Amino acid sequence: MYRGSAFYRFARGTAGACSCTDRILRWLSGFKRAPQQTFIVHGEPEAALSLKAKIEQQLHWPVRVPEYLNSVNLEAVSQPS
Repeated sequence: MYRGSAFYRFARGTAGACSCTDRILRWLSGFKRAPQQTFIVHGEPEAALSLKAKIEQQLHWPVRVPEYLNSVNLEAVSQPS
């Protein structure tokens, strides 16, 4: 796990989308402090954007949903603002 960012993968087909979203939000809410950036890199675009909105609304965390083949310089993300 990269320090400063939250990464979470879950198996497809194990539960409905709503159940997965609830589990992810429950897991994220257990963090002692918010990551500098959260990336959603799995799932259909509509579901990823929905999860992004819920994380932003409920946890007030910065969230990105990278496009296919996008790359992010994690060193730049981890720099203090």
